Order: sequence, then structure tokens, then C-alpha cells
Amino acid sequence: MAYAMEANRSEAERISGQLAAWDPPSRFGTHTLWRAFIAANLGDLEEAVQLLEQSVEEGALMRLIPHTEPSLKPLRGFPAFEEFARPKG
Repeated sequence: MAYAMEANRSEAERISGQLAAWDPPSRFGTHTLWRAFIAANLGDLEEAVQLLEQSVEEGALMRLIPHTEPSLKPLRGFPAFEEFARPKG
């Protein structure tokens, strides 16, 4: 994710691609969650939210608090993210 935060798009995309191709897939959505962090920091906000949703479907335990997680800071204020992060229940 450091490459994404440094705006090194090609290296960040390469790493995200490796995470997506991991075989067998990650347990509990971990790789997908990391891909969401990368996408958010590259400015691919829609993709980041889709990956967050996918990571939850894969069993990611959202121990992080979306509005305070530094890796998700670029998503703050983005409507789809706000809906994702809204308390459900």
C-alpha cells in the first residue's frame, strides 16, 4: 500500500494484481481488503468501495472502524463509502 500512498500507480497496481491472483484465495477477505486500501489511495474510489463490500462477503472481519482507518481516508465523504460505513442494524 505504500506505493499507492506514494502515488506509484504502476507498482501499486502490480501488487493489487498479485493479491487478486493469489491461489488459493485469501481467507476471510484479507487480500481483497488490502486491494481496497490500494484502490482508495490511488483515487479509484468506486472500485475501493466495491472491494470493501467484496471483502466483507468473503468474510473479512471489519475490526477497523472505517471512518478512522487511515488507509481509507481518501474515501471519506464519498457517498458510496459513507453508505458502506453507515452503522447497520
